[in-house]
Amino acid sequence: MNRALFAHPRADLYAGRAEWEAARTPPGEFRIGASIVNTILTDPWAAVETLTGQAPEPDRATRIAWARGHLYEEAIIGHYALLTERPALPIGPAMGGPPGSLAIVRHRTETWLAVSPDGATVDPELGEGLVEAKDYVGGDWHDADCVIRSVDEYHPSMMPAAIMTQALVQLECSDVAYVDVARRMPNGGLRIIRVLADPDTQAEIVEAVGEFRERHILRGEPLPVDGSGACRRLLTRRFPGIGKECRPATADEQRLVALYAEAKAAEKAHAAAADDLRNVIAEALGNTYGLSLGGKARALLIPVAGRRTIDADALRAAHPDIAERFTRVGEPHRQLRLYGC
Repeated sequence: MNRALFAHPRADLYAGRAEWEAARTPPGEFRIGASIVNTILTDPWAAVETLTGQAPEPDRATRIAWARGHLYEEAIIGHYALLTERPALPIGPAMGGPPGSLAIVRHRTETWLAVSPDGATVDPELGEGLVEAKDYVGGDWHDADCVIRSVDEYHPSMMPAAIMTQALVQLECSDVAYVDVARRMPNGGLRIIRVLADPDTQAEIVEAVGEFRERHILRGEPLPVDGSGACRRLLTRRFPGIGKECRPATADEQRLVALYAEAKAAEKAHAAAADDLRNVIAEALGNTYGLSLGGKARALLIPVAGRRTIDADALRAAHPDIAERFTRVGEPHRQLRLYGC
């Protein structure tokens, strides 16, 4: 295939995954890629945890999902070329590299922002574009191929927000007019959603991500505390807790604990009310499968098989070696408990 399938002045080619991985995360640079941008915008504590190398190790299911995505990437791009009848190749070969080669495309001015496209294609009208290959992943997806012309046209039912954001960052860094997100469907088909460039939104994303990187990664300014798991984990590392002494609470701390006690009580009451309502609705439905609530809204009473669980104590007693091999220890944390409140 001719090198002109994707020729870009800020694209660097790497022979294999090891070289590509090293270039993605050069020591001390805190380079940001498209896949973490949505996390920065929606869960900044998790982004800090990842970018500073403090995120928990991914579990086996996550590692398998990542590996499966890499495994199917080339096949999805080939399927895309077959369906669209347009040339399409994985990004390395599209740039003239050998099979298995990869590329990184840097932003024109903010060199800390860089993307790693899966593939490239050529549209007769719009010219060069990118192909983002997605193995079967969860979340809502449009029920037919479609074009998203701007963020104003986007709705979460079309595809997950994280993938929409990823496409916009790829557009911003690569200067192409479109990214075709090709998602492998459960039935073996392919859903193709084209995202067109939206320069104003792309500029807003770069500004927000750049400010986050400068303040919270380079300067180390603390984020506002929230209820995220990443916030809890990072606070535990910062304040592991020593000793058993208690000190008198300040007035502000008294108020915070009182608010927490009220919130926990309300949470318990709401959970109980939800359980009551669920059973009242179940009785009203009887053997009816569900209710139509107007539009696409429905309430369904779906039969679910009993959940299979493992008797951990019995497994440890009968097969202690096997139990030890498959035991995972969670991240340590400090649990807030109230007594006498």
